[in-house]
Amino acid sequence: MKQLYLKYCRIVGLIVILGTVFHHSLFSGTDAPVRILTLEDYVQTVLTESRDMQLAKIELQTADVVKKEALSTALPKFQLASNYKRNITKSFMYIDFPGPDGLLQEQKFKMSHKNDFSFTAAIQQPLFSTQIGTALKAAKEFRQMTELTFKATRRMVKKIASQVFYQALLLEKVWQVHLKSEINARENFQLMKKKFKYGQVSQFQMLQAESRWRGHIPDTTKAKKDYRQTINHLKQFSGIPMDAKIQLKGSFRRLPALPDHT
Repeated sequence: MKQLYLKYCRIVGLIVILGTVFHHSLFSGTDAPVRILTLEDYVQTVLTESRDMQLAKIELQTADVVKKEALSTALPKFQLASNYKRNITKSFMYIDFPGPDGLLQEQKFKMSHKNDFSFTAAIQQPLFSTQIGTALKAAKEFRQMTELTFKATRRMVKKIASQVFYQALLLEKVWQVHLKSEINARENFQLMKKKFKYGQVSQFQMLQAESRWRGHIPDTTKAKKDYRQTINHLKQFSGIPMDAKIQLKGSFRRLPALPDHT
């Protein structure tokens, strides 16, 4: 009976191991890859995908449409028309013409057919119109104003994108520093516990080490929270999906390039 029970346990264990291996092979590699973002990559993503830039581009396209509509009023207009008429009755024209004897005689001429077709073409070119001139001037000024607004929005978006990127990069460094300090304090506490066990340090020294370790935990938690909030803001501002995994790549050892004001 005992051997049968042991055999049953081995079979169950083998099934569990095979299931774990199958699950790992089935779902391993399904995680989305981490996207590495430099400052240049992030700024370009913001200029392409951010909501502010998309709205600015739509405004610029609208200004182009308004300008084309105003210009179209000054272009020549072509009109083509066709007509078809089905005549049920015939129509005639009567004219008095002198006959061979010199006397006027009434002559009859057929003026219609069963099917009458007609085609007309017309062209109209405005030579002068104050209304057209005013519309063209207004459309041109609107296009210029919209272009200036677009450039200003582009500069502002690039500036904010750089600030958000370096803020997130800085908070990531701060979190790593706090985390490293917490780990070092915890390892020191573990060491002090061993020393206290063998009478090498006092209980007060061990408790001091524990207090220092536990004092680092709130700072690490807050630093991690601030970093994650900034990363979420970074994703939201650039249009990156919130569930995407990203990793910032940058350094504070060199200054970023100055904006080109474009």
